[in-house]
Formats: sequence, C-alpha cells, structure tokens
Amino acid sequence: MFHIWQIRAYRAYKFNFASLSTELPKTYAYGTFPEAMISVYYISWNGATEVTSWNFHAAQNLLELFRLVGNAINKGFVTVYMSAGYAR
Repeated sequence: MFHIWQIRAYRAYKFNFASLSTELPKTYAYGTFPEAMISVYYISWNGATEVTSWNFHAAQNLLELFRLVGNAINKGFVTVYMSAGYAR
C-alpha cells in the first residue's frame, strides 16, 4: 500500500488594494402599488473599491428631468436604498 502525501503551502500578503470596475454599475429598482409606494434601489459595482457613497436620481416620466431621490453609503458588494413614493 502506497501513501502519497501532498504538501501544500500558500502565503498571503496584506497590502492596500484599489481598483475600478471595467463595467458600469448595475441598478435595479422596484416598487409596490402607487398609493403606498416604496421604491427600493439596489446598486452593485463589482471591483470599485474607491466608491464611498451612491446618489440615486429618478424622474416620474421620460420628459421630466432627473431629481435627487437620496444618498446611501456604499455597503460593499450590494448597497440597498429605499425611498417613500413612486420613482421611475
């Protein structure tokens, strides 16, 4: 009977890492009924280590200018923001 022993070693290095994503941020927003609407926004930008916060803008229709809905501090891979009311 043969025993084959594998010796595995790894080394981890700790250093400051900064990166920008090669893709645009991904967003998704949804809401419930207009009378009791809560708009929920999800934002993810994988690899963007320098982003500290997100600004959320919305418009009620295609002809209206976008307005600032709110701001959220970046929470990591996915940040969630909720606002009262309907926003496209």
